[in-house]
Amino acid sequence: MVVAPDGEVIMFRSYEPPGYSDYHGRANSSAGRPESMVKVVSENGVLEGRIFRSKDHGLTRTEDKARVYVPEEYKVRAGYMYRKIIQTKDGSLMSSMSWRDGKNRNLAAMRSSDRGKTWHFVAMIAFDFSGRSVSSEGFNETSLLAMPDGRIVSFMRSGASYTASLGSIAEKESDADTLFSYKKQTPLYSSSSVDGGKTWSHADPIAPFGVWPDAVRLKNGIIAVSYGRPGNWLTFSPDEGKTWAPTVQFFNDLYPPDCGNYFSIFEVAPDILLVAYARTDPNDRWKSDIVGTYFQVKRAKK
Repeated sequence: MVVAPDGEVIMFRSYEPPGYSDYHGRANSSAGRPESMVKVVSENGVLEGRIFRSKDHGLTRTEDKARVYVPEEYKVRAGYMYRKIIQTKDGSLMSSMSWRDGKNRNLAAMRSSDRGKTWHFVAMIAFDFSGRSVSSEGFNETSLLAMPDGRIVSFMRSGASYTASLGSIAEKESDADTLFSYKKQTPLYSSSSVDGGKTWSHADPIAPFGVWPDAVRLKNGIIAVSYGRPGNWLTFSPDEGKTWAPTVQFFNDLYPPDCGNYFSIFEVAPDILLVAYARTDPNDRWKSDIVGTYFQVKRAKK
């Protein structure tokens, strides 16, 4: 989601109905996926998704189709556009998209110069050159952050599978039978670009695991990153992402559903961070409340 200078809110909306599963029936929520799926709609490989617009802060909204263009060499038939949309220095919008290539995923930066009507491939954000020694499923679930100096920072999931996070691996289940390597937890990574997303730095880990990161740079200059599974976590950087500390686990459900550890953060006042997340019903793990917790985030006095 992004708020344009004139106040218009632009966000992706998922095609996937409740009950949808692309995990062969395994480990998926009955509430639909949180990403926005895009699918091929023409012979020349053009993909299409849905986008919502609101001019009254979300009270009402209209729906548009969004066209997505990826080079034919990648042979993309379907993919996911992620929730975080940022506005770059030149006024265009940037988001991220992943697609599957066999058992792995590719991750790319996507740009729109017409307020989300069309999206065009810019560059690959991160690669897995090492055959899963870096990640268990390829980089995905991205949160982009626009920095004051023009840098763009990407925070990315690389593993943290649902079953592994709960410690309930079926040992008889082999990698050949599963879409991803469910037995491997891998770090949350970050990568940055100084040229508007055309090239990206080496991906470096910032946490030992994590799904669905969200990132905010507070007005005081501290960067806050949220991530989940197992549990809900926050980590902070006081030096523009060079180091990360402290790291805090603030909530842990006993047995959350898949996507139960997906949540969002936002600075609602100077030094005040709002974290919105799901709290699973202890009597029915497929039902949740949406709750919020406020954190005061300040620099330590020297």
